[in-house]
Amino acid sequence: MTWKSRENEAPPPQFFADVIGYLRKAFPNAVLTREAIAELAPYLVAEWQNGQSARNAAKATCACDGQRITVS
Repeated sequence: MTWKSRENEAPPPQFFADVIGYLRKAFPNAVLTREAIAELAPYLVAEWQNGQSARNAAKATCACDGQRITVS
């Protein structure tokens, strides 16, 4: 359920910085490109709008096959 205060809003840049930090730590062998983040962004934004932290949003939406991070 989208938080009213976050409805139609984008997360702050720090949210994505925290997501990237979590993903680098969780999947150290994965290549994290700008394109990969762009692919994940809509799902991460939706999680943020639903009140999730960066870590929880990344855990809820991301999976890795060892080299590539994708939407789970």
